[in-house]
Amino acid sequence: MEQQKAYKYRFYPTDEQKHILARTFGCCRYVYNWALHVRSDAYAQEKKRLYYSDLSAALTQLKKQEDMGWLSEVSSVPVQQSLRHLDKAYLNFFKGNAKYPTFKKKQNQQSATYAMTAFQWDGKRLTLAKMAEPLDIRWSRSLPKGSKPSTITVSKDPADRYACLNPGRAGYSPSSVSRANGRG
Repeated sequence: MEQQKAYKYRFYPTDEQKHILARTFGCCRYVYNWALHVRSDAYAQEKKRLYYSDLSAALTQLKKQEDMGWLSEVSSVPVQQSLRHLDKAYLNFFKGNAKYPTFKKKQNQQSATYAMTAFQWDGKRLTLAKMAEPLDIRWSRSLPKGSKPSTITVSKDPADRYACLNPGRAGYSPSSVSRANGRG
């Protein structure tokens, strides 16, 4: 198994990128909290356990509701990843490694995780889904030669500082990332 290592870089988004990120953070937080509520209620009322697949299907139905159209205005990948994060939080709780999952708050750190299909990476520039321009990243150190980002987690802290966490792994080649994104 390949070892993954995380690298954190600060970036300075444009006003348009800030708007897209704010909407994405809000949708991820909303879906996480909605899924936590649905999952908790299902168990409390019916003793029924819901898993990622159940919540993913329910999310599809939720997005089809007329008053929830705003959920479709952002990339679906980070929204789906928030369901995976909740599933992992429950798994950690049942293993005894963490407390029961809690609702996310707007005042705390916001984050969204993009899988490889939701970003473009050419070795120097990172462009997230639904964004026209690459992020203005401050490369405090270069990525190791041969590293390949598999996911990107973008976060904003309460002081409005933005950062991206880049889990990388050996075996990076720009052409393989382009093919994985349907470009190239």
